[in-house]
Amino acid sequence: MRREVKRLDTDRILREYPTIVQELPGWFFRVRETSNLVWRGEGIDVWGRRVSHPAEDPDSAIKAAIDAARLVQTCLTGDADIR
Repeated sequence: MRREVKRLDTDRILREYPTIVQELPGWFFRVRETSNLVWRGEGIDVWGRRVSHPAEDPDSAIKAAIDAARLVQTCLTGDADIR
């Protein structure tokens, strides 16, 4: 059974994922400390696709999440040769 995927409300996304960086259009990112000195960079796009990555510092965590979102976008546009 197919379900229609609806575009998420940008204002609602921004409440949970404040725009830290404008690296990737249509994606919103945040970084959180999940435990002592462990950070998780997280991202979501307007269609509900999510990425996340843990790291030992907030800058590395957010950079890794952005890189993961770029990979998702690359796969969606057909520009990647994933094997």
